[in-house]
Amino acid sequence: MPGYRMTAWLRPFMTLAALAAVLSLAACGGGNGAPNNMFDTSNQTLPLSVFPATSNVFAGTPATLTVTGGTGPFTVFSSDESIVPVPQGVSGNTLTIVPNRVGADTPVTLTFRDARGQVFAATVNVKTALLINSLTLKADNFLAPCPSGKVDSTTPTDTNDSTWICSGQTGSVAVRVQNGNGGGLTGQFVRFDIVQGDFQIFTQGPGQPNAFARCYIVPTDQNGNAVARIQANPSAPQQIVIVQGSVLGTTPPPTSTPACDPATVPTNNDFVRGIFVIQNVTSGGPEMAVLPSTVTITGPDTQTCSAGVVSTFYVYGGQPPYVIRNTFPQALVISPTLVTTSGAGFNVTTTGACVTPATIVIADAAGHTTSVTLNNNLGNTPPNTVTNKNPIVIGPLPIPTLACTAPANAANIVVSGGGTVAQQGTSAPVITPATQFLVSTDRPDILSLPPQPTAPNSVIQLTRFGTGQVDATGSTTAVVHVNVFDGLQTQTFNVTVANTCP
Repeated sequence: MPGYRMTAWLRPFMTLAALAAVLSLAACGGGNGAPNNMFDTSNQTLPLSVFPATSNVFAGTPATLTVTGGTGPFTVFSSDESIVPVPQGVSGNTLTIVPNRVGADTPVTLTFRDARGQVFAATVNVKTALLINSLTLKADNFLAPCPSGKVDSTTPTDTNDSTWICSGQTGSVAVRVQNGNGGGLTGQFVRFDIVQGDFQIFTQGPGQPNAFARCYIVPTDQNGNAVARIQANPSAPQQIVIVQGSVLGTTPPPTSTPACDPATVPTNNDFVRGIFVIQNVTSGGPEMAVLPSTVTITGPDTQTCSAGVVSTFYVYGGQPPYVIRNTFPQALVISPTLVTTSGAGFNVTTTGACVTPATIVIADAAGHTTSVTLNNNLGNTPPNTVTNKNPIVIGPLPIPTLACTAPANAANIVVSGGGTVAQQGTSAPVITPATQFLVSTDRPDILSLPPQPTAPNSVIQLTRFGTGQVDATGSTTAVVHVNVFDGLQTQTFNVTVANTCP
């Protein structure tokens, strides 16, 4: 017992001594087992994040994502390597991607992982590609019979462009390649093709003799502009010319003068086309011509010609103003009927009347005339067949009022019609009548009917029972209903009967 009391007495002092030893170790650093200061955040990291977390990127255009927080090194994985290829390791804390071309806007997820296993998913929306603006033409002003008032601008792709060029005249065609934010993209290769017409593209280098081709590849400048010099053939007649500019991307092409076979004109790239006119110049000045010379329009089906379709014709040469004569006012609407300047045009709108052809006469101020034709033909596709319900017919009408006693309590009717009526375009309708009818009434306690079903044109006897009341209004007559069903539709007819029969 004395030993037990001594142990109990020493226990508090032993506990204090042990606590003092721990505090002493902590004050001295405590060796390898010393705990860190709970207020020291120098060894803590921020959560892994990527900026921007969601972004719009464009095919062929570099974009950079920045890693914030987390612990390096970082790895990244793409949900679709065919669209956004990435290296698995991230150099530093930035990642530059160059998306591949897509047919439609496509979201791709980039999953980032840090050394501690934290994960962050960033979304890049890959847009359909670069944007290419309209193809513009600027003609050089060097021929007196063929002046151009639109050559003063120093910007090759502004709206101060030309719609026509004269035979033998030189000029330039240009496009601007830009990203989705409107910024011009440099280093993009653009192929120009003469799709149609007596144009040529200069292909020689600086200081070299003239050389021409039907297509040529040039890079965009610091503003995203691609420009090619062109010439209309000196002997070119009046005609429409089509020039195409296609974006090939940032990879240098194997040659700047590719084979210009029309079959090789790019159609799977971003491209734009410009439509221009070559105006022929003769020694006596420009002759009068209208382009196009013929337009053919087909209607929506084999029974209908077009209505409301607009075609535009452009007048060149001669002596303006020009008077437009409509020889088919019942089939065409022309506006305006007076064209004041060369290169301007008029619209022809169809009214639905078929004409093959309609001749439109154009006369200039000197009395010279030329003409164009418009064909408004039937279409090639048969019209749709429209099917409706054929009405059910009951007769003779009016049905007499049914009394309480014979013979005035009965009446005979005949039911016909029903079925369908089909019509293809303006063809005669085809009626397929019903083969039988079911006849019923909402008041079988008042009105008796023959056995069902009933064949078309059969006599149906309606009989008012000799007893019963239709309603309590006190009126002498009331209305009950006869329902006729043909398998597709129900039609209801009124029958007047004596209200109360004793």
